[in-house]
Amino acid sequence: METFERTSEGNDTVSLHQLTEFLRNTYPRCDDDEKFGARAHHIFKKYGGTDALSRDGFLCLWNTLLEKCIKPKSALVVVDYQNDFIDGSLSLKKCPLGDDPELLLPRLNEFIVKSDEVVYSLDWHPEDHISFIECRNRRKTHESNRIDPGAVKVAEELFFEIQGRPYIQKMWPRHCVQHSEGARLHKDLVVKEGAIFVYKGTDPEVDSYSAFWDNRRSSKTNLKESLLERGITNLIVVGLAFDACVLFTALDAIREGFTTCVVRELTSAISEATIEEAVQKLTDAHCPRISFDAAYRMLSGGPLPWIFVWQQACQVSLVRDTCCPSSPASDREIDESD
Repeated sequence: METFERTSEGNDTVSLHQLTEFLRNTYPRCDDDEKFGARAHHIFKKYGGTDALSRDGFLCLWNTLLEKCIKPKSALVVVDYQNDFIDGSLSLKKCPLGDDPELLLPRLNEFIVKSDEVVYSLDWHPEDHISFIECRNRRKTHESNRIDPGAVKVAEELFFEIQGRPYIQKMWPRHCVQHSEGARLHKDLVVKEGAIFVYKGTDPEVDSYSAFWDNRRSSKTNLKESLLERGITNLIVVGLAFDACVLFTALDAIREGFTTCVVRELTSAISEATIEEAVQKLTDAHCPRISFDAAYRMLSGGPLPWIFVWQQACQVSLVRDTCCPSSPASDREIDESD
């Protein structure tokens, strides 16, 4: 393998210093991470390196982690840019933050046109979906429930009894009902030919914030398989809302083995409080919030920044976060100067 020969400088093994220099010279922004050296050392040890990394160990590292961060194939994931979330029954304009998703359209459409691969996820609920506050009296509540269903308010939680067990459900106005006008993508959103479409929340008894899994993780969509069929390895997540379905989609994308980032300026959010929670969860998952310009450059290919390597190293259980927890310096937002 040419990369091994070059990294090992013609020897039979790769030293910690050689691996560290390979990482530093290959992936941008390694030195932004104050824990880069320690994290590189943990990767080295986990792939079999005590004093040196064997050829087999390096090949395993290359195949499972490094190659997809050197030669990424990216897809843009547009989450739930649907009428009901824009100016319908669950409009973000009416949420505490007052974001107007229509302001995203010019740059969002520009990004869609530029992208070779695009995914559109849609909330696609039946009429009697468990999340609808209008349906709150149609199901048995669990004994642990402390709120009278008749008095529950939007965004409050009820404990329903599903298969004998409590199921926590946040209540929302009826929205994105299958085949309704509110469930349609916004009329001015560019729809890419050959795009992947993902319909979520189709089971009346369980909600689904993520484009990959329902909230109980009892069933999944076709998204992972569709991405793998196209050889896609890197996901750029945008859409509605940053602190809800965008967040859960990004976290699941990382768990499913895709390098993942969020373009914050191509999202709208619900509230300052939930934004803070979302940012913390993304930071804990080593998921960067990148600028529009940084994401735009990502489409042209080339090695991803170092944080994506560490993101995936943690997810494939090769490095424990407890060994080397996330640092604000390494996981900060990547701006247009990247």
